[in-house]
Amino acid sequence: MFDLRDGLLVQAVAEDPDLLVRGQVPVPGAATQFYDLMRIHDYGIEGGRLVSSRSVNAFAAGGMSLLRPESIVMDSWAWVLGADGVLRTGEPRCLRQGPEFVEACEPGAIDDPPVVAPVADETFGRGEQADFDEGYAFTAGVEAVADPSLAVTGSDGRTLDVGLEVTDPRISTVQPTSLFYDGASVVVTSGSDPAYVEVLVQDGDTMRALQPVGEIALANGGQSAPGSRRTASWSRSSGRRAAAGRPGSGSGSPAPRWRPSRWARSASTTWATRRPPPPARSECLAEGDEVDTREW
Repeated sequence: MFDLRDGLLVQAVAEDPDLLVRGQVPVPGAATQFYDLMRIHDYGIEGGRLVSSRSVNAFAAGGMSLLRPESIVMDSWAWVLGADGVLRTGEPRCLRQGPEFVEACEPGAIDDPPVVAPVADETFGRGEQADFDEGYAFTAGVEAVADPSLAVTGSDGRTLDVGLEVTDPRISTVQPTSLFYDGASVVVTSGSDPAYVEVLVQDGDTMRALQPVGEIALANGGQSAPGSRRTASWSRSSGRRAAAGRPGSGSGSPAPRWRPSRWARSASTTWATRRPPPPARSECLAEGDEVDTREW
């Protein structure tokens, strides 16, 4: 901002320049091995006044994507130019920002909760197959033999065959879309072991399993030891792979909150979870035939 003083344009100095920026700004010291935490900043002219805003929460970013809810809560400030030529902010006000709107909100408002449903629970097994047409189109089927294998035929004519580690494999009919991968990819589970989850991706003329890394195990349910973290993992009908974890609770203590995450490709051989900030509200999550209400 420039101020006209004695016939000269003089650049005003912002008292807090970190609040007068635009875009995704990293939170100092909050980066992890697999993603950064970003706050969303903006500024503009509103009714002849200079205003700026910053998201209350920080969001996980990596691989050219930002994990944020559809609408978020922002702190907003109006800037006032003092007689000394310094720009200062007034008291913050609450704004809710969505894809096509910005509106006032009440103090204490929270971001939209993470989208965890609908759950994609349709699978196929031995002697069955399914067509996938999101991105790279292919057909996948499980051969009905003693040692089952997965046969994949791509739209380009390539045929792949890979052995499966479980004797009763179930293949999700929804392809994991968060891989950003130019090839076939499938989620493999087990009909007898609900904790088993594996993601296979095409690598040239073969399929290989992605190594899960990060804060949450790629598994459904269970604890490795009393008091340890519990986990859950599921696919949404959109193809996004989601996960949730919570610390174990001691005897007689209230159940701690679940922390939802989203799986995303982190390298050529790995993928990791990225966590959104947890809103303080309850969501219903379907797991198999059960529906649990969990505080996120």
